[in-house]
Amino acid sequence: MKRTRSGRSGKSGPAVAVLVLGLVAASCGRPPGPAQVPDVPGDYRALVRAAHAHLRERELAPAKAALERAVALHPSGAEAHNLLGIVHFLQENLRPAEECFLRAVGLKSDYAAAYNNLGNVHFLQGNVRTARRDLKKSIDLAPDSAAAHYSLAMVLFSQGKHEEGTACLSRGIALDPDFPERNRNLSAGVAVTGLTSPETYFAWARAYALQDHASKAVEFLEKAKEAGFKGWKRLDSEREFERIRDDPEFILFRQSL
Repeated sequence: MKRTRSGRSGKSGPAVAVLVLGLVAASCGRPPGPAQVPDVPGDYRALVRAAHAHLRERELAPAKAALERAVALHPSGAEAHNLLGIVHFLQENLRPAEECFLRAVGLKSDYAAAYNNLGNVHFLQGNVRTARRDLKKSIDLAPDSAAAHYSLAMVLFSQGKHEEGTACLSRGIALDPDFPERNRNLSAGVAVTGLTSPETYFAWARAYALQDHASKAVEFLEKAKEAGFKGWKRLDSEREFERIRDDPEFILFRQSL
């Protein structure tokens, strides 16, 4: 993958947008209260809270200004570095984003959200093995992180590891089935990130079927069909589809083949 001198990925802007919303979801929840950030200046906490608010509204300039002040005030504050990395990522500046996330995990070795963010950066930079390692680390630290499971599934699909990716995606769906819809439809984002193979669409359908989400499974079966998928006999042999065998939408889809 090509990168410019500014450190931007060769991928297009929308590719960054789809994945990075998973970053914000993983990192911009409720800001920590004073008891969670002991022995740091009160102004730092106020700046981090302000940055959270700006990021939720995609107000990048004031978020960046607040975070740069926070980092200057408290250089060992891992959260400020992580959030500043998100700002850089949203601005498609991957190299500075990577540096911020590396600082965050360097300051806080059990920072699951920052490892998730770092993995997404490395994926878009083309460092797939490193991305996989980072995302597995994030999941080890936070097994119930839906964002990390969705992200790791994308990495695995990009490597052609559809069985492993399906299992990972299914876990993400089980943890938070609405995560893709809240994050600018990450499920449709396979098209944006280049993961548009018929096999990948079929893997998404399997993962949704495994979690009894028949409508979403059929949606991705339709995408697989449009992309030229040929292995329809697998609808009878794949155990995942047993769970939705009697669903009316699935029956209609079968009849359309």
